[in-house]
Amino acid sequence: MTDTSTNVTPSRYQGELLIAALTDRAHRLPSDAKAATLDLMRRRQWIREHRADGRFLGTGTEPTGPTRFRLSHAGVRMAKRHQRINFAELHAAVVRSA
Repeated sequence: MTDTSTNVTPSRYQGELLIAALTDRAHRLPSDAKAATLDLMRRRQWIREHRADGRFLGTGTEPTGPTRFRLSHAGVRMAKRHQRINFAELHAAVVRSA
C-alpha cells in the first residue's frame, strides 16, 4: 500500500461510495459510480476490480466480461475511518445544538 492511500482524506462523494460499499455484503461499489472517481480510488488502492464471478482482475489482465469494483483491505479501513469521522462530527453537532 502506498503512503498516499492512508494519508488522503476522501472527498464527500468518495466517502459516500466507500460507505455504500462497506454496507454491501460483498463490498461492491455502486454500479453508477463515476469513472474518474473509480480511477482515482483505484490509484489510491482503496478498490480493486473483480470479474463477474468474483475473481480478482489482475494488473494487465483483460476482462472477458463485465467487471465490478470492490473495496480492498485499505478501502475497508478507509471506509470505517470515514464512517467514524462522520459519526463523531454528527455527535458533536447534536451536542452543540442541545
